[in-house]
Amino acid sequence: MKKVAIITLLGLMFVRAAFAVDISAPNFAKANAAYRDGKYDEAIADYEAILTSGFESGAIYYNLGNSYFKKQELGKAVLNYERAKRLLPRDPDVAANTQFALSEVQNDVQRPLNAWERLWEGHIKFYSVNEMALILLIFLVLFGAAHLATLYLHWKAGRLAMCAVAVLFFIFGYGLQAKLADEYNAAVAVRSSAARFEPNEKATVYFELPEGQRCQVQEREGGWAKIVRPDGKTGWVDAGSVEGI
Repeated sequence: MKKVAIITLLGLMFVRAAFAVDISAPNFAKANAAYRDGKYDEAIADYEAILTSGFESGAIYYNLGNSYFKKQELGKAVLNYERAKRLLPRDPDVAANTQFALSEVQNDVQRPLNAWERLWEGHIKFYSVNEMALILLIFLVLFGAAHLATLYLHWKAGRLAMCAVAVLFFIFGYGLQAKLADEYNAAVAVRSSAARFEPNEKATVYFELPEGQRCQVQEREGGWAKIVRPDGKTGWVDAGSVEGI
């Protein structure tokens, strides 16, 4: 019953996300109409055509994820929800649909986090990369302003202000570095695949990578990709079975 209710809500959430994208995006209205009519293949083709043209939006990824979810293509749905989260890190609908889609992943592997990691995880996921870069720029300007005020206006609290800004700059700088490193290699299994010890069809299977499983891609060799699961296990899978976020 819960699953039916949440799938029904996808249609309502879809409408909300539609207003978040620039209406000037080519074919967006056409894609929305196809989605509402239940023509999910057509909607997917139109949304992906918009993205291919260079127009990127969290709302487009979100609607594309909904379209794939309606088709029960879990891997593609998770992939596009994760891409939407990258651009809309605080959107509650994106977060809810992502979490629900991940709950459908068979044998989903997640690495347990300690208290500090959970705090840090929330900190770096609350902002997008562009937002964190802008915050760092603001801190840099504030540091410069405090330095000038200390030198020429003899501001007594100037040095203390500079230290505070420097600490915040370091925290956000470290967070941005961690976020970039995570997003650079982040991927999702768009279809189930056997992870082998070596990039060879005859190599022994180490574990099964289920559709929708999030992972990191360490390297690619020929038609193979070396992936790392959240629990640290590594294996070689068909390169076409994983797509970068």
